Amino acid sequence: MHILVLNSGSSSIKFQLLDMPSGTLRASGLVERLGTPDSKISFRSSEVVFEQTRGLPSHKEGLGEIAKYLNDPKNAILGPGEEIKYRQWVTGWSMVVKPIPELSRLPGK
Repeated sequence: MHILVLNSGSSSIKFQLLDMPSGTLRASGLVERLGTPDSKISFRSSEVVFEQTRGLPSHKEGLGEIAKYLNDPKNAILGPGEEIKYRQWVTGWSMVVKPIPELSRLPGK
């Protein structure tokens, strides 16, 4: 099982993806300066270090970049059949790491 920990501020998102119950860090990253033309994206795992600067208008696009990075098979972060899914709720964001068959049981599906 994986736990995705998010720390979202007014213009940044930090994350860690942990294997449980061992607590082993699988990946971490930071998306900062959201809402500016020079937003910075930094991701790290045991296999990949990725950094890029480009405009991200909001947290929605920042979370999309995190999901894209974690889901990319080239980064070797998630196992077969695992995928990050996220959606916006009225009260905030929800991101879930579940095996794909389990996604049908998420609230709102």
